[in-house]
Amino acid sequence: MKKSELRDKILSNIKEIINETGFLEVIQVVDDQIFEGVKAGAGFFRPDFALRVRPASGKIIDLLFGLEANAQPRFVRSAAINMKDTCSTLRNSYCVLGAPYLSEASMKICREYGLGYIDLAGNSLLNFESVFIKTKGRPNPYASSRPLRGLFSPKSTRVLRVLLADPNRKWHVQDLAVEAKVSLGQAFNTKQRLLDYEYAEEVPGQRKKKIRLIDPEKLLKDWAEDYSYKKNEIYNYYALELPRKIEKKIASFSVDSGIRYALTLTSADALLTHFLRGAERSFIYIEKPLETAASRLGLKEVDSGENVTLMVPYDEGVFFGVREVDGLHVVSDIQLYLDLWSYKQRGKDAAQFLLDQRIKKAWQT
Repeated sequence: MKKSELRDKILSNIKEIINETGFLEVIQVVDDQIFEGVKAGAGFFRPDFALRVRPASGKIIDLLFGLEANAQPRFVRSAAINMKDTCSTLRNSYCVLGAPYLSEASMKICREYGLGYIDLAGNSLLNFESVFIKTKGRPNPYASSRPLRGLFSPKSTRVLRVLLADPNRKWHVQDLAVEAKVSLGQAFNTKQRLLDYEYAEEVPGQRKKKIRLIDPEKLLKDWAEDYSYKKNEIYNYYALELPRKIEKKIASFSVDSGIRYALTLTSADALLTHFLRGAERSFIYIEKPLETAASRLGLKEVDSGENVTLMVPYDEGVFFGVREVDGLHVVSDIQLYLDLWSYKQRGKDAAQFLLDQRIKKAWQT
């Protein structure tokens, strides 16, 4: 969207909001040319336009609007800092950030810096003098795709796995790329997305700046909302033997064949937290080919009534952080959390329990 188009739409929307109040009057729309002095004094922020309004108190207030076509949290924070500095130097003024769409994270930043905001989805906040107006809008009407999809692509999530394994560690991008087994370009792009959405920050390093996570829990939860274990290739089987015995057999099969496997969902839960009690079903990640494994384990493929599910990973990152528990390979707690979150049978409760009892405690050590 061109800035001129954004300006016209924001101006139209804010006028409508003000006119509906009955206690605010628009006196004048002020063009951006008059703000050269503000730009020189404040250094960075030059309002795109202003509204001169008069509330019921009679005191005239200038609403100074800054427009951000790209309202990712990192850019909103930078704009908010500059806008706050400007408004602190001017009397009887209130800064408002306008954008095509503002996420909850971006709106929170505006509130943090004492700014108003408005977007084209219907979200707005004006909070100055005796005026308080807040509206809640619809989902982003201008999104062509989910903005975080690139961050949660298979290759990018290999980087996330490394960072979430030890959120307190600071990483050079080159080291991240090696550990995550991705290209340097992929690691760099993932780092930039993490910075843009304020999941991470840059910190000084001996050679170059390093990166570390700011809020690993938010990152993990946002990833879980985008993820489903059904992204993997799923094959359902019935076995005459109990699932626990099948799991021991697959461990022996892996040793003989060299094919990687890892238990997840109910199988991993039974070894780690015992939250999903009584779930007599196995979920196992395994590399192809499946035919040999299924034959060796005595599995019969079925359309219903399955008690063993083999899953071919959508990406080899699923195996990152696999550990041995009671002689069996189990996915990392991060992968287990992701899988549980989309599991219907109390999966979200089990995921939260895993987060509270294991993941957070590991992050604190």
